[in-house]
Amino acid sequence: MSAGIISVDSRRYIMRLKINEDKHRAEIWLTRKENSDDNAAAKVRELINEFRSKKLFVVVFRSGADDIAERTGMLLRNNIS
Repeated sequence: MSAGIISVDSRRYIMRLKINEDKHRAEIWLTRKENSDDNAAAKVRELINEFRSKKLFVVVFRSGADDIAERTGMLLRNNIS
């Protein structure tokens, strides 16, 4: 399962799911809209429980409102010093 549309309470969400069973990792990628939606959050919790039951490490990536270039620069400066 690499990507797909998930239906929750007759709403549709485009959560990108990336599963790597060799590395025992599951990634859930959320859009800004999904990040602030309670129904989507319930689906994410359900997916987390499902993946954990399969002994997968779960990572959730959430879209933000900040400038990605500025934040990346801050991270790089912090890690270099």
